[in-house]
Amino acid sequence: LELSHSMHVDINMLDIQGRIVKKVVSSSYSGGTHDIYINGADLASGLYFIQLLAGDEVKYNKVLLLK
Repeated sequence: LELSHSMHVDINMLDIQGRIVKKVVSSSYSGGTHDIYINGADLASGLYFIQLLAGDEVKYNKVLLLK
């Protein structure tokens, strides 16, 4: 995660139907680069989307969780 300045960040894992299955982060971060780790031990194997909300920006990434 790379931020140009301090801001509030929300990161969620969504299932294939777009429902939030895990709230990963909901916190303020300073500007700069940050590492975010997601523990999917409580989730089933499958396709998920990572939703990043930072300031006015919304991004999605597709991930495949395999166990």
